[in-house]
Amino acid sequence: MTLEDKKNTIKFNRKRGIKKRETSGLVNWNTVDNERLIKAFMPIDTPDLMRLFLDDLMTKDEIERCADRLWTAEMIFTGMPYKAIQRYIGFSPVTIAKASKKMIGQRGGYCEIMRKLHPHGIRYQE
Repeated sequence: MTLEDKKNTIKFNRKRGIKKRETSGLVNWNTVDNERLIKAFMPIDTPDLMRLFLDDLMTKDEIERCADRLWTAEMIFTGMPYKAIQRYIGFSPVTIAKASKKMIGQRGGYCEIMRKLHPHGIRYQE
């Protein structure tokens, strides 16, 4: 990440002394730091190595939030109604709708991963 990129993405709150990242828009993946992150995941070829890496890279809460987001995406992918998803995970309908919007739009990463996880497809059944 260049100094200019850092200036554009981090704001300093003078009263509290807290740095806050901008959350609008998509991630700029064309930075040295983000390329390094992508390359770090590429050689991971076993679940054990992935667990070790994620434990070192992320907090327990971050891992659990990512797992919940993936589970939500999977339920949306199956066609499960929002109310049923809300019962399973406890997310608000707004959060579920945001996940659904990401599945439908933006870059298509969720859908591509769902296709790889479930190459023969899956459908929700009550």
